[in-house]
Amino acid sequence: MFQSILRSIILVSALILTVSGCDNMDEKHKLSIEDRLIYSFRGEDEETREKVARIIDAARENDYREALNDLAILLNTRKVNQVQKKAINDLIRQLRFDMEDEKMAKTPEHE
Repeated sequence: MFQSILRSIILVSALILTVSGCDNMDEKHKLSIEDRLIYSFRGEDEETREKVARIIDAARENDYREALNDLAILLNTRKVNQVQKKAINDLIRQLRFDMEDEKMAKTPEHE
């Protein structure tokens, strides 16, 4: 009897841990992309790091136009290394996907 109860408690605990670990994976992925961008510019001058921080703020506030424009400016006005270029392009891709997803959600056939 005790083993049956203990086994049930273990199974329920494992189920709870599994479900709680399944947060919104898109948000986790998006944050990791943003974190990679910040990390890739960590050794740059203060002005550039502030620009990256503003881009991240715009991305987190879903201000796609500002974030995408600033990312394009950053990519085309600075000499960036491969890690930085990949981080910028990854965030651009994610923001475009998010923007399209938001547009699709607002169309009448998806309501």
